[in-house]
Parts: sequence; structure tokens; C-alpha cells
Amino acid sequence: MKIFLTEFIAPDNKLYNGPNIIAEDLRTAELAAFENGLVVAGELESLYVTGEPVEQKTKYKDNVIPFPKNRTIH
Repeated sequence: MKIFLTEFIAPDNKLYNGPNIIAEDLRTAELAAFENGLVVAGELESLYVTGEPVEQKTKYKDNVIPFPKNRTIH
């Protein structure tokens, strides 16, 4: 499987990054993108991380929101 990066033009006429598409090949990714109003911008081939890890400055570490223990499901 490969990761394809997408983009789209919003109603404000600005170009935005879209969701990544995970597909076997470019043709399949382009079909999925077209069906969702996106354009394939390219394929992610490598991701290099250098230096020291950056400390997260978000309220929740690792993008995990604490699950409330006292909750009612209806």
C-alpha cells in the first residue's frame, strides 16, 4: 500500500491539504480522490525526522482525550 497526498480548493478559492489516501496504486488513489472532490498532489515516499523530539504543547498528550468514567449512554 502507498500513501497519496491530496489537496482541494475550498469555496473561499484557497488551496488546502486534503486527507491522505492509502491505495495500491496511483490510478486507484486518483479515482478515490475524484469521487471525493480531491486531487492527488503526490505520493509520500519518505518522512525524515531529525534533531531532538519536539515537546507537545497541546492540552492532551499524544492526541488522546481522557475518557470520562461517569457517563450515561442512551
